[in-house]
Amino acid sequence: MKRTANILLLTFFTFLSYFVWAQKEKKEDKSKDKNVAAKPKYEQVYSYLGKSDFKGGPIAKRIFDSLVKQGICAKDEKGHIYPVTEFNFTYGEKNLYEDSIGNLKVMTDYLLEKCIGDSVTTAIANSMAERSKDGDTVYYDKIIVTRPDNTTTIAKPMKFAITR
Repeated sequence: MKRTANILLLTFFTFLSYFVWAQKEKKEDKSKDKNVAAKPKYEQVYSYLGKSDFKGGPIAKRIFDSLVKQGICAKDEKGHIYPVTEFNFTYGEKNLYEDSIGNLKVMTDYLLEKCIGDSVTTAIANSMAERSKDGDTVYYDKIIVTRPDNTTTIAKPMKFAITR
């Protein structure tokens, strides 16, 4: 009787281990399919300031003042141009302030503007020539572009440090 019970238990555990092993194989097959589907089929889109090749880093004040009015453009590595739908423009302006006991402090004031289309608003474009100065920082981020198949993607953000 014990021998029969041991044989049945051994058979049961053998089948159980086979089914567990078979389930693991199916899960691995599904994960392989997901990795294949996760490959991007589009090129990375980069953003540029105006009609130039500036996509970040230090920029001279006079160059920035002329390019900010031109807006931004987006291209992939092959040179295809994508229309810009919207973006965020953040301007970090360094100013000198005095606290309540007379100590001077340099602090940054931030201006954030959500821009529709590929250009900043007219008020910002006109005020940048007077407002921008050495040490200020400009961010263009959340740049949404439209592909030819009417899908949207986010282009690489830009960060500029204004110099003399």
